[in-house]
Amino acid sequence: MIEPRHSIVEELAQKARDHFSSLESLWNEIGIGENDRAAVQKEISNEFEKLLQTKLNEAKEEKATMNLKIRLLDVKLTSMKNQLGEPAQNVSTHELGQQVSLKEKIEGLEMLLTQTETLRDERYVVMTSLLEELKILYSDEFGVLSQEQEEQTTVSIEMDLSPHREGEIRRVLSEKQKLQEKRTKDIKESLSSIKELLELMGNLPDDNDWRDVDVLCEVDANSHTLKDTGNLMKRTSARLEFLQR
Repeated sequence: MIEPRHSIVEELAQKARDHFSSLESLWNEIGIGENDRAAVQKEISNEFEKLLQTKLNEAKEEKATMNLKIRLLDVKLTSMKNQLGEPAQNVSTHELGQQVSLKEKIEGLEMLLTQTETLRDERYVVMTSLLEELKILYSDEFGVLSQEQEEQTTVSIEMDLSPHREGEIRRVLSEKQKLQEKRTKDIKESLSSIKELLELMGNLPDDNDWRDVDVLCEVDANSHTLKDTGNLMKRTSARLEFLQR
């Protein structure tokens, strides 16, 4: 148990002695009896004890409030660290130590929370960009996303922002990008072949029946969805087979 500061205790004791000495002198002059003096002394003692108890209760209440704030900060910080894929543990004890005051713990936790929020926001921007890119590739490939694909590309501030999750997204993104590059190359080659066949069959490049193919061969295939481009290629191939018959 921590002892009270000697200076304040001695100061209060000296003041009490001085005041009681003056009070005793006045009582002697007035002629106050022993019973009345004892009653006044008891009243002074009770008031002093009441004041100390009030201050003690206020300090206990403040301590409880600060401990609650530390727990809430700890929970929020631990949750955010879990979201970022960092080890979950009692941050206030592990990172700040046990031999610090409650005020220092709160200040330390608030600083750590600010730093972690900044990291979380930075990771959120990166993950959002990756998911948006993946969503575009899904749309490019399938036109309409499935429920699973919608869930995979849903952006939320509470989503998993861990390096492991980022690695998974980058892996899928890389696979889809390679698939898109291959499909785009195949479609361009097929369209080019179709155009060559059309020219051999005597169709002019400005023929209305094939103008959409001619236009598509001149633009960047990445500006269209692969599904739409593939469908156009199928329609063109069907037309070509019909003419050949």
